[in-house]
Amino acid sequence: MSRQDDIDQLLEARYHHHAAGQEDQAVAATQQAVVQLRTWGQYGRAAELCRETLTWVTPGSQQDAMFRHCLGILAQDRGDYDAAEPLYRRSLEISERIGDQADMSASYHQLGILAQLRGDYDAAEPLYRRSLEIDERAGDQAGMSAGYHQLGWLAQLRGDYDAAEPLYRRSLEIKERVGDQEGMSACLQREVDPVLQLVRLEAASSERRGDCACRESRPWLWPAELLSLPSAAMITGHVPAVHVPPDHAASRVAAARPA
Repeated sequence: MSRQDDIDQLLEARYHHHAAGQEDQAVAATQQAVVQLRTWGQYGRAAELCRETLTWVTPGSQQDAMFRHCLGILAQDRGDYDAAEPLYRRSLEISERIGDQADMSASYHQLGILAQLRGDYDAAEPLYRRSLEIDERAGDQAGMSAGYHQLGWLAQLRGDYDAAEPLYRRSLEIKERVGDQEGMSACLQREVDPVLQLVRLEAASSERRGDCACRESRPWLWPAELLSLPSAAMITGHVPAVHVPPDHAASRVAAARPA
């Protein structure tokens, strides 16, 4: 089965689940489809799916916050920071009201990234620190690693390598503890200047991530969480028996198909 066939099945399953009133399954299919469309650079189509799904979920719910955050990520991917910011802030408002600490941290982190991308390092730092504070309180190791990394990157951008080094080292310690092999591998290379090695490591990691250690609201961020989502086969294997006109379902799939 090709990747296109896989996403076609996801989109069809998504629509049938929604028609059957099975919103959790429809949301799971949407998540999988958006992740794939994003890897293809189909940000507009991914955003259309998110916006449509927002009309399905309960306003002010965790899913509402999640899809608004995802729309912020997609706007940021396109370089539209002015569109991304209010989406992150609305997601944050919802997360604060319902007490979702993980999504609050993700929103603060992404707002920090936006400030950093705009060159406003003084605004970025307290946002990163607020995100890190939430992660430390919750014991979120992956979030802590991303937070320390980003503060190190911010210090590096300011040219303050003495401040950057301990932050990178703290991020690295966490990566070692949780077994992040990719993050650890470059540290095993021999380098005369360990500070320079750390700077090179983190700069290379940042380049792979698109300059910033993005904290994307669940389940858009961590590979382990993406792997835990239902596969297309699992989703389509449990599509409810709901009568939907074939031409209508096909048109919904075609509308979201990458060009």
